[in-house]
Amino acid sequence: MPTIRRCFSANKMKRSAMAAMETDAQDAQEDALKAQKLDHVIFNDASSSDVVIRLVKETAADGATSEALYLHTDVLVACSTYFAAQLSERWVGADVSVDEQGRLVLVVHLNDAGSFEAFSVALAKLYAELGVGRGQSEKDISFSGFQEALACLQPADQLGLESLYKSAVSYLQSIPWTVQEEGMIVELLSRTRIPEEKLLERTREASITTQYRILEAVVANAVQGLRSSAFCRSFVEKLLSSDSSSNRQVIERALNEIFKDLEASSVETLKKLIQNLVKDAGFKAFADKLEWLFGLPLPLVASERSLKIKRKIVDVVLPLRSDKSDFRILFWSAGLSNLHSVLVAEVIKGRLPLDVECRKGLVEMWFLAFKSLSEAGCSLGGRLPDPELALLSTLPLDDQAEVIEPVLSIISDERAWAPWFQCWMEKVCHAGGEPVLQC
Repeated sequence: MPTIRRCFSANKMKRSAMAAMETDAQDAQEDALKAQKLDHVIFNDASSSDVVIRLVKETAADGATSEALYLHTDVLVACSTYFAAQLSERWVGADVSVDEQGRLVLVVHLNDAGSFEAFSVALAKLYAELGVGRGQSEKDISFSGFQEALACLQPADQLGLESLYKSAVSYLQSIPWTVQEEGMIVELLSRTRIPEEKLLERTREASITTQYRILEAVVANAVQGLRSSAFCRSFVEKLLSSDSSSNRQVIERALNEIFKDLEASSVETLKKLIQNLVKDAGFKAFADKLEWLFGLPLPLVASERSLKIKRKIVDVVLPLRSDKSDFRILFWSAGLSNLHSVLVAEVIKGRLPLDVECRKGLVEMWFLAFKSLSEAGCSLGGRLPDPELALLSTLPLDDQAEVIEPVLSIISDERAWAPWFQCWMEKVCHAGGEPVLQC
C-alpha cells in the first residue's frame, strides 16, 4: 500500500509539472507572436494603424483644436490602463467612434497643463517601452533631458502609462535641477492631480532637527574664523537679518548653544593661552571669534551669555598688568592686543558696561603695553588710537591724569601725539571753570 500511494503521488506531481511546462510554453509562444506582431508596427503610421487617437484641447483664445495620432490597439492596451479600459469593449459614445477605414477613433481631452507635443512624445515612448520596430528590450525608456522627462509626466498620469510615469519620476529624481527647473516642476504639480510622491522630496523643508544640526555646524565653522569661514559667517548673518521667523529660530538656537559652550570654556581657554605665551599665539584667533560673535544681532539669551563672557574675560585679562616681565610678550607677540581691542570696542559701543576701575584698567593696559614697547627700543608712532582715546574720555579727569602721567616722557617724544595731548591738556586746564594753566 505505501508503495502504491508513493507511485500515485509521483505520477500526480509529474502530470502537474508537465501541465505547468505546457502552460509556460504556450505563454512564451504567445509572447513571441505578440512581439513579432508588434515589431512590425510603427508609431503614428496611418497605413498600419487600427486606432486613431484624436487629442483635443480647448482654450479661450483659440477654441477647440485637435491633432490625430495613428496608433495600434495592441500597443496601447499593453502599456496603458486607460486605453485597456477604453478599448476593451470597443465602446461607442461621445468620445469613441469609427472612421471610414473601420478604425476606432478615440477622443482624448487635454487639460490646461497638457500639450499636443507632450502627449505625442509620451505616446511615442510606448513604442520605445516595448521595443517596437527597434529591437529594444522591454522598459528600455530613456529621456533626452529634463524637458522631455517633465513633459511626459502629465500625459503618463492622465493616460495610465505607469511604467513611463515611474521612469520619468526616477529620471527627474536622479538629476540636479536649476532653480528655474525646480520652479517648473512645482508649477506642473500645482496644476495637475499628479501625486508628488518623492519627486519633490528634495524641495520640502527639512525638519527642525536637521536644520538645527546643519546650522549648528555652520555656526561652529563660522566661529572658528578660518579662511573657509567667510561664507559661513555671511550665511549666518543673512539668516539673522531674514524676515523668516523659522530661519531666525533655528539660527538663534544654534547661537545660544555656541555661547553656552563659550561661557563655560572661555576662562579655561584664556588661561591656556596665557600659559603658552608665544608658543601658541591663539589670542588673535580667539579675539577674531569673539569680535564676530559679539557683532551679531544676538537674540536675548545669547546676549545675556555674551555679556557674562565679556565680563569673565575682563576679570582674567586685567590682572595681567601686574606681570611686568611677560606683559609685553603677551600683549604684542602672543596677540593679547587683539583681544584688548575687542573689549575696548565693546565698551565704547555700549555693549559692555563696566565700572570706572575696569575701564581705567583697560586703558592702563594699552599705555603699559606702549611703555613696554618703548623701553624695548621700539616705537608705535602715530597718534593714540581712537578707541583708546574714546575709552579714556569716559574716565574722570583725575583718573585720566593718573593714567597719562607714567608715560608723559614717552608721549613727549612722540610728536604725532602732540595734537591729541594739546587738546587733552586744554580740557584739564579748564576743568572746574577757572583755568589752572594757560595752554
